[in-house]
Amino acid sequence: MKIPKRYRTSRWEGKVKWYTKDCDYYRKTDEEEYCGWVVAFKILSRGRNKLRKCGFRDKKDEEYNVVKYLDEVINQNQ
Repeated sequence: MKIPKRYRTSRWEGKVKWYTKDCDYYRKTDEEEYCGWVVAFKILSRGRNKLRKCGFRDKKDEEYNVVKYLDEVINQNQ
C-alpha cells in the first residue's frame, strides 16, 4: 500500500529522504517506509551504508504532525 498525497500541489509530500537511525516519526507499510515529521511525509531510501542520527529527533514537535495522517491511513488499510 502506498500512502496517497494529501495535497496534489505539495511538492514536498512523498519526496525521497535518506533513512536515518532512531527516528520517532518512522512508519512502515508493506511497500514503503516513511518519515512523518512536520507537515509533509517523506519516502525513506536506504542509500547509505552508515546511517546518521535522525535530525528531527531532538527538535520540538510541530503542532500539525503528518505522522497522525500516516497512522490513520495505515490503520484503515490493515
